[in-house]
Amino acid sequence: MTKPIIAIDIDDVLSSQVQVLIEFSNENYGTTLTTGDFKAPGEYWGYYEQIWNVGKEEGAQRFQDFLERKIPLRQIIAPETLALLTKLKKDFRLEIVTSRRADYHTATQEWLEKHAPAIFDGVHFVELWDKSDRKVTKAMICQEIGAGYLVDDSVDHCNLAAEAGITALLFGEFGWNIANALSPGVYRVKDWTEVETYLYGK
Repeated sequence: MTKPIIAIDIDDVLSSQVQVLIEFSNENYGTTLTTGDFKAPGEYWGYYEQIWNVGKEEGAQRFQDFLERKIPLRQIIAPETLALLTKLKKDFRLEIVTSRRADYHTATQEWLEKHAPAIFDGVHFVELWDKSDRKVTKAMICQEIGAGYLVDDSVDHCNLAAEAGITALLFGEFGWNIANALSPGVYRVKDWTEVETYLYGK
């Protein structure tokens, strides 16, 4: 019997980008951010500028610094998340679908091999940050690989997936996703326990 496929995002889904961003920001920019600051409602694009209370240009420079120092690779997968993924792998095929940019592809695959060995059957990248003529969405990749589910923290990605007939689980309670209208077929899950509950119908 063919296992259903779950497409899973990395940043703030598989592991916490917010946590390493807080540490980076407080150490380098004199901020006093906490996870509570990331509950404030705001638009997905420009959210970090809102948190930092800076303009678009300064925000872009800080985020570029964050990426160039490879801070996202400091993320860890919580032990309880890894345990749950190991359980899910018995009944589902797990695929990574991420919008990390091209210069992160190899490092991301190495990071996954280190932190989640033998968990994922494939890694797929969306050219969200790269200058590409092929505008690929996560919904398109889900269709290409036959995924029945997408777990992602982005309302836009989840809405597009749902509109393509893919069940989308909108992950987390972040300021950029708590106040948005959802398409039919998008369901909110605050953590991996709720993902498990949804998938197994408990």
